[in-house]
Amino acid sequence: MERRDYYGAEKLALFALELMEEHDDSDSRLIQTLQMLSRIYYASERYGMGAPVLKRLIKIYSRLTGEASMETSTIMQNAALLYHYWGKREEAEYYYQKAIEAKTTLLGQQDQQVLRLISHYVKFLEDSGRPQDAAYYRELCSKSSKELMTRTGSWEAMVPQETLAPENT
Repeated sequence: MERRDYYGAEKLALFALELMEEHDDSDSRLIQTLQMLSRIYYASERYGMGAPVLKRLIKIYSRLTGEASMETSTIMQNAALLYHYWGKREEAEYYYQKAIEAKTTLLGQQDQQVLRLISHYVKFLEDSGRPQDAAYYRELCSKSSKELMTRTGSWEAMVPQETLAPENT
């Protein structure tokens, strides 16, 4: 990934995924592998390949941490960005709204993560030809969207923890 050799990184990640498919989906190694694949597909702008990976991660995180958790909302934010840049407006809006709702509840409206997420949503609304909606959300932000807008962010929703994998007792 650091060398931007997405083809090589994808090959390794898919090999790891094949090995991990024999494990429960709560295994942190499987989760890390899926997160890496989603990062690869996003970075290489192969959004159609990344979408099912992110949807799988959303299902896993929703089951493990709840639908309104930080982990799940971070993956939903990633899905929103992926669908936004892919041009899939309906899906992007759905994930933006779910992520904004969860992160605002968890962190508060003035948190930098929330402000950054809202700034992405403002850009999405502008790109979708909805300036009135964009103005409403821009007003929610205390900082301008230009200050906060970045193309990529954190793709790892949670630090791998052994507690995710079922204990062998």
